[in-house]
Amino acid sequence: MTAETAADGRGQAAAPVPEPATVSPGGTAVPAPGAAQPPYPRPLYAWYVVGVLMLLYVVSFVDRLVINLLVEPIKRDLQVSDFEIGLLSGLSFALLYTLLGLPAGRLSDRYSRRWIIAGGVLVWSCFAAACGMAKTYWHLMIARMGVGVGEAALSPAAYSLLPDYFPPDRLGRAYSVYGTGITVGSGVAFIVGGLVVGFASAENAMIAVPLLGEVRPWQFVFLVTGLPGIPLALLMLTVKEPVRRGRVQGQAQVPFRAVLAHVRARAGVMVPHFLACGLMSLVGYGTAAWMPALAVRTFGTPPGEVGLYLGGITILFATAGMFTAGFLADRLTRAGAADAPVRVCLWVALAASVFSTAVPLMPSETLLWSVACLSGFVGTAWAGVGAAAANLMTPGTMRGLVSALYLFVVNIVGLGLGPAVVGGVTDWVFGDPALVRYSLALVSAVCLPLAALLYAVALPGFRRSVGGAA
Repeated sequence: MTAETAADGRGQAAAPVPEPATVSPGGTAVPAPGAAQPPYPRPLYAWYVVGVLMLLYVVSFVDRLVINLLVEPIKRDLQVSDFEIGLLSGLSFALLYTLLGLPAGRLSDRYSRRWIIAGGVLVWSCFAAACGMAKTYWHLMIARMGVGVGEAALSPAAYSLLPDYFPPDRLGRAYSVYGTGITVGSGVAFIVGGLVVGFASAENAMIAVPLLGEVRPWQFVFLVTGLPGIPLALLMLTVKEPVRRGRVQGQAQVPFRAVLAHVRARAGVMVPHFLACGLMSLVGYGTAAWMPALAVRTFGTPPGEVGLYLGGITILFATAGMFTAGFLADRLTRAGAADAPVRVCLWVALAASVFSTAVPLMPSETLLWSVACLSGFVGTAWAGVGAAAANLMTPGTMRGLVSALYLFVVNIVGLGLGPAVVGGVTDWVFGDPALVRYSLALVSAVCLPLAALLYAVALPGFRRSVGGAA
C-alpha cells in the first residue's frame, strides 16, 4: 500500500500508511514516499566525512597541477614542444576528466558512493605515480589520461553525499569546506613548485629509488606527490554510506530520461547558473595559468618566489573567502532567503569584477600582490555555494548525474578554455607576450560581469525550484 489514505468507519481519512524504505543496488537505503525522514548523521561525524573528502580533493589538485611546475625539465628531457606540453597539462587530463564525470555521476545515483570515490582515488594515485616512471612523451600522456579517469569519480559522488549528511541550512558551509580542496590543493602545488623548481630542473642529476632504479628529479616529484594517495583511499572505508534523502515517484532508481526531464524543466535556472560558474572558473584557471608569467615578465620576479607568493595567497585568502561565502549563505538560508546560494554567487561575481580586473593592472609588484590578496578572497568563493545551489534544486536520487553535468560545464568552460583564452588574447589581440597583464584584465572585465548577469537571471527560477527538489 502506498502513502494513500484509507477511509475509516465514519468516512474520514485515516492516517497515511508509509511504505518501508527500499534499497538501491549499492546497498543504500532510500526512504519511501510518506515515510518519515531519518535524522541526519551526528554533526561531528558529518564534519569528519567532509574533512576526509576535502583531504582527497586537496590531493587530487596537487596531482592535477604538479605537472605545471615541471614544464621546463620535462621539455628538456623528453624533447617536446610547448604545444605538446599544453596537451599534457590540459587536454589529456581535461578530456577524460570531464567526459567520464557523467557516467561517474550516474553510477553515484545507483551504487555506493564511498566505493566509487575509493576506487577513483586508487586509480588516479597509481597513474599519478606512473607519471614518475614515464620514459617517453606518450607514456606520460597515457599516465596523465589515467589521472583524469580516476579524478572524474570524486566530485560527482562527493557532491551527492553531502546533502545526505547535512540539512539545507548547513549545506553552504559543508560544500565550501569541501571546496577548499581547490584552494589548499592549488596553494600546496604552487608552494611545492616554488621550493623544488631548482631541484627539479637540475640537468644530468639522477635519484636512486628502491625497486625502480634511477629516476630524474622531475620524475621523483611525481612519485612523491602521487604515491601518498594510495593509502589515503583507505580513508573511505571509515565513511558510511548515508540514507539518500529525496525520492522521486517512489523509485530507488531514477530512469535516465527522468533526470533529463528534471534538467529540461529547470533549464531556465540551471543553464544560466552553470554557465555563470563556468565563466568564474574560466577567469580562475586563466589567472592560475598566467599569473606567474605576468609577475616574471612584468616585474622580473624569480619563479621560485612567484610560487611561494601565489601559494600563500591561495591557501590563506582564497580559503577564507570560500569559508565566508558558505557561512553567509547558511546564515541567509536560516533567515528565510530561499535563494541564498545564488545570491552569494552574484555578490561574489560583482566583487571579483572589480578586484580581479584590477590585479594585473597594478603598477608595482607590491601593489600586485596586495590586490591579489583581495582578488583571491573573492575569486573562488563562488565554488562551494555554486555547487550547493545545483544540488539544492535536485532530488537526492538525481544528484550524482546533475552534479556531473554541473562539473562538465564548469570544467569545459574553465579548465578547457581559461588558459587558452588568455593566451589567445595575448597572441591575437595584443601581439606581445609582455602584455599578458592586459589580456588577464580584459578577460576578467568581460567574463565576470557577464557571470554576475547570468546569476541574476537564475535567481527567480532558483527560488521556485528549491521547493520542489527535496
